[in-house]
Amino acid sequence: INDDNLKGTLYVNDEVITDNKIDKESLNFIQDYIKTVNLDSISQNLKVNKQLNASNLSSNFVKIKNQSEMNDENDNSSFFEVGNLTFSKIYVSKENNYYVLYFGFVCGSKCGEGGIILVENKKGNWTLIKKKTLWEI
Repeated sequence: INDDNLKGTLYVNDEVITDNKIDKESLNFIQDYIKTVNLDSISQNLKVNKQLNASNLSSNFVKIKNQSEMNDENDNSSFFEVGNLTFSKIYVSKENNYYVLYFGFVCGSKCGEGGIILVENKKGNWTLIKKKTLWEI
């Protein structure tokens, strides 16, 4: 799929934002995978705000733009908005093989989900191990 054939646009929040639902209890599920873990430390780590640039992301299905580019005068009106995506800062385990992050995706007034995911990296292959949904629309 060529970029010029993509009709949908996914807007990514320019600033990594956090959700106050990220607490020690919501992170309990990762203890089965990461044995030596301080849940309070992870919770605080996920709440640190950072900048995120959509140009670092790619997709074969939609165009990805920073949320600040919404309603850009140069945007072609034949494109439709797929949704808005938000990420937290990523927590990396001491062993550097597990990654935890918060995500939020809103795709309409009655469509969306937010939660915490645990991803594992084995020899360069990324696998979603577990997802805990914190909210749904």
